Amino acid sequence: MSSPTALRADNIGRHYIDGNEKLTVLQNVSLSLNAGEVVALVGRSGSGKSTLLHILGLLDTPNEGEVIVDGTPAGSLSETHRSVVRNARIGFVFQHFFLLPDFNVMENVLMPAKIHFPALQWPMRRAACEDRARTLLESVGLSKHHSHSPRTLSGGERQRVALARALFLEPKILLCDEPTGNLDPESGARIMDLIFDASAKTGAAVMVVTHDVGLAQRAHRRLHLEKGVLKMD
Repeated sequence: MSSPTALRADNIGRHYIDGNEKLTVLQNVSLSLNAGEVVALVGRSGSGKSTLLHILGLLDTPNEGEVIVDGTPAGSLSETHRSVVRNARIGFVFQHFFLLPDFNVMENVLMPAKIHFPALQWPMRRAACEDRARTLLESVGLSKHHSHSPRTLSGGERQRVALARALFLEPKILLCDEPTGNLDPESGARIMDLIFDASAKTGAAVMVVTHDVGLAQRAHRRLHLEKGVLKMD
């Protein structure tokens, strides 16, 4: 039995206007991500990989086509509803971590929950959420770092915090943009082990943008983006 589709993109097109010039970044891109699989998206710099990932994650909107997240067409959603869907169903792991420097490790991991729950509910939810944050930090090997500032962590440790944060609300989709790009090989391999393990345990559909050939070969499928056109690798 095939796994259910967590995310689908139909004929996505994206372009930008620069003066009188039209710059086409994506052309008729169609793909699907299934529950429990890890898909690698490869291609040269400037091929449109990050643009596609931002569109799939509802951080950007296409000029043509539609993104369907867990059966919901994104084009039919208000910006407020898009934000709700993005926070609850999609986890992001970026190359540059994007941890909030004025908050400690625990507070960074809790951020999706603070956004998800109404302010009046947060005092009642906080204890349970902190328990989950501790469990996630333990799973990524950072159980002793919950009160530390992100500034005191290594690059690999920061990326593990970012992964714990991305997994907090048990998203059905995990989008990773060069998650090992700023890491040494050992730290990068550990991050990918954690990502594959999370997908296997939770059934999350994962897309990883990467230049790492070894990482791409570990994926269940590989997609190749070349000058805005998607090809099977």
